[in-house]
Parts: sequence; structure tokens; C-alpha cells
Amino acid sequence: MSTRVAASKMPDTSLSLLLYVSRLAAGAPTGAALDIARESRVNNSRDQITGVLTFDGTNFAQWVEGPSGAITDLYARLSTDTRHSDLDVIHWDAVASRRYPGWKLGFLRLDLAEFGIASLRGQRGTKGLEAFTFIVPALDIEPVATLDAPEPAA
Repeated sequence: MSTRVAASKMPDTSLSLLLYVSRLAAGAPTGAALDIARESRVNNSRDQITGVLTFDGTNFAQWVEGPSGAITDLYARLSTDTRHSDLDVIHWDAVASRRYPGWKLGFLRLDLAEFGIASLRGQRGTKGLEAFTFIVPALDIEPVATLDAPEPAA
């Protein structure tokens, strides 16, 4: 009996990073951003995706990373989600590791006047990645340990 597994059944171990911006759809309430964040946390946990969603009241910017197939499936869902429009991919490529490994989905509501999510629109590649990390520098930290984590030995 062969122990060989068909290639289509092999787990996807390659990682991809997707950074995009979009606009809240006309007529959609700003509360839609919280709904998106809540739903995404459930979906991301299931799909082994991590990342950060930012929202300034009008524009979204999202950095997601995970198995390449899961990121492709996520993009397909994003493309048909009527809660936002004008999806603009800033960067989509393979990566060696995750930037936000412990975050199923960080959510940050930004002050429109202070930060410029809209300024990411049209940027590509490394320049776009750098601009995003400049907008959300406070997120470049280690996630806080969960409350149910074991206490360190004394």
C-alpha cells in the first residue's frame, strides 16, 4: 500500500501576503467595518490567515498573510463583497514569514485627518508595504499573551 498523497491533497505550505485598499460602499453604514472585522476573525482562524484591517471612516487598508490558496480564496470573496468598492491591490506576493503571526485580524480605526489610507491607492510593491507600515507603526509589536497562557515558572 502506497503512503504517497496526491499533490492536490497536500497542505498548502507556501505563504502569501496581500495588501489592498478599498472604499466603504456608498450607502453602507460605518458600522460595516466592525461587522467585517468580526466575520474576518472567524474566517481567518479557519483559513490560517493573519493580518490587520485599518479603517478611516471611508477607506479600508488590509494586510493579510497566510497559505497561498487561502489568500487567493480570500481575494475572490473580497472581490464580490458589496460592503466595499474600488478594490486596489497594492502588493500580492509570496513571503517567507508572517509579520503578524499571532493576529487573526487586528482592527484599527484611524483618524481620517491624521492618517492617509487613501494615499496608499495606486502605490505598488515595496513602496506600498513601507507606506502601510508607516501608517500603522503601533501594530509592529508582539501580540499580548492570552489570559489563559500558563504563568512563567518562578
